Amino acid sequence: MFAWNDETWGIAANVNGQSLTLPEIGHGFMTGSTIATPNGWRFVEALSVGDEVMTFDGGAQRIVDIRRHYIYTHESHDQIEYWPIHVPTGALSNLKDMMLLPNQAVMIESDAAEEVYGDPFALVPAASLEGLRKIARVKPSPRVEVISLSCARDQILFTNGNTLCLCRKSRDMMDELFGRDQSYRILPMDQAELLVDLMEIDDGLIASGQGHLRA
Repeated sequence: MFAWNDETWGIAANVNGQSLTLPEIGHGFMTGSTIATPNGWRFVEALSVGDEVMTFDGGAQRIVDIRRHYIYTHESHDQIEYWPIHVPTGALSNLKDMMLLPNQAVMIESDAAEEVYGDPFALVPAASLEGLRKIARVKPSPRVEVISLSCARDQILFTNGNTLCLCRKSRDMMDELFGRDQSYRILPMDQAELLVDLMEIDDGLIASGQGHLRA
């Protein structure tokens, strides 16, 4: 579905002409991703403001804002941290291969999370999943469209099957500066990577030589 080549990600321009870098986009879905709605699965690019999506905690919720970003390649070839995350079919209960932004928050369920945090569910940046169940960074195509959905509050959406992704509410500058109305806590990268390492052990990948522990 996606044609990846040897280019890196560069500057994004949204429909209003505002330039953004990949980390500034934060959350969103590649075109071709499917989102659960009360009427079945819909491609993210087919959704409109006012449509309802199914959420993990809140049932059907209405979309209040949609932002479209166009990511273009950068002259530099060494910004691996900007590359998207490829998730093979089944790695996160997804029914097909999928691509995630590196900073997209993904909800995972594991015994390790329950042992460490007292809750089997934890939100981690997609980049922290690298190495788990063959999840890996890949070099993107020259131009990719990313669509960010927002509901009235932060919500967890079902995408591409049972993969759970955080959908941020629309925020103003003061919300971003002071972290107001953060309905869900995302683990910092170091904690997320440690949790993923524990998940690899639980999966038995370390013993079989297929996994890895970070230094």
